[in-house]
Amino acid sequence: MQKVEKLLSCGHSVLVNCFEQKNDVACQQPCNRRLFCGHNCPLQCFENCPVGCCKVKVLKTLPCSHQETVECRQSPVNVVCHNPCERKLTCGHSCNEICGKTCSRASCSEKIYVTLPCGHLQEVRCGNYPNFICKAVCGKALCTNNHICMKQCHTGKEPCGKCTVVLRAKIPKCNHQVEIECWQDVSQLSCPEPCKKTLACGHSCSLKCGMRCEDSPCIIKMTKTLRCGHKKVFQHAFLNNNYFNVLFSTFK
Repeated sequence: MQKVEKLLSCGHSVLVNCFEQKNDVACQQPCNRRLFCGHNCPLQCFENCPVGCCKVKVLKTLPCSHQETVECRQSPVNVVCHNPCERKLTCGHSCNEICGKTCSRASCSEKIYVTLPCGHLQEVRCGNYPNFICKAVCGKALCTNNHICMKQCHTGKEPCGKCTVVLRAKIPKCNHQVEIECWQDVSQLSCPEPCKKTLACGHSCSLKCGMRCEDSPCIIKMTKTLRCGHKKVFQHAFLNNNYFNVLFSTFK
């Protein structure tokens, strides 16, 4: 079908089908009309030029007196200022947010030294005070040995607990030295060292030092030849001041 050039009422020429009426054709050319702001309309020719359609970037002065590059159609009142804020916070430090953001003490990043309610002097972020959690070592005395609590400060929370510092101490009953936690009473401990006493049977005690020798028989096994010539394996036991033989086997 043959195309012909026709002049539209807007002044633009377009190629259309011969039978088409120019009043029925929507002009696709860029709009060349001037907006109230003085910039060209960014729409197509057939579209109406609405108020506030200009997207040209311009420099505008905002209510805070700072300037921002924004689209022409934007009102300065609705633009968020991205310049550094110049206001003072309630703590006295300068706000380090952007100008268009509401100032808040919580946003202050300045470092300050404060004495916390627990008594510790700490360097804290200004915006975190007074809700700062003390991270110092507790430091309270735990015992008469001047050991201190090494937990993170827990004033007003759980107690420090027992002193768990490991030290060497002498058991009064036997004078053996053992490792214990500071809170433990060494006089109440059972000595874990091997017993060095000799039983009535002549063998060494197999128990621990802190145990009673009388509470366990001798565990040494002995072999004896009987009158019949047979050999017998038995345990020559001594328990509660009484001797007795425990027979294990008899063989030739």
